Amino acid sequence: MDKRIYDVITRIYKKKDYDYFIEKCRTTPEFYSDILRLAKQFCKRTEFYSQGDDPTAEFDFIYNDFSQNDFNVEYKTILKISKTADLFYIQHEFEIENTDPHRMSPVLDGYGGQAYTLSQFELEEVISAFLTENSLQKIGYRELEEVVTDLEMPNGIDIFGSQMTVEDALFRDLYGICECNS
Repeated sequence: MDKRIYDVITRIYKKKDYDYFIEKCRTTPEFYSDILRLAKQFCKRTEFYSQGDDPTAEFDFIYNDFSQNDFNVEYKTILKISKTADLFYIQHEFEIENTDPHRMSPVLDGYGGQAYTLSQFELEEVISAFLTENSLQKIGYRELEEVVTDLEMPNGIDIFGSQMTVEDALFRDLYGICECNS
């Protein structure tokens, strides 16, 4: 496990520095507006999600759809920023209309860490460089889904699986730390 990730998990969950967690969750970095400005040249629309005490800020970058004959595809990029650990994760997505008469689903979709279009790639390059300059560290899907072996999921929370992951620990407030201290 990356040292930065390990140190933050240790601080919050082992040393129980919940004040640190709460303070970081309540912070909204000033550079969020810069992300929106940078994305304008690549996307048709950007959506920003972050609730007051949420440990994650999420940006959804929606691109122009591509259509040719019966082929229609929508592209999206998701940026998740962990306010508690100064980490970020970028995920690219696509959705294609399924016109197969024997289809089971109306769409075919996929996601991953690799861009599907040049616009997605260029946006990722610009956003990654900007966030790195602002002292955030990029992590990949494998690191995001890494199991934190010495942390257990809270009782009754199994929607995200039975094992605590880095995403659960640093991008979600599964223990309700902010709720208990609001």
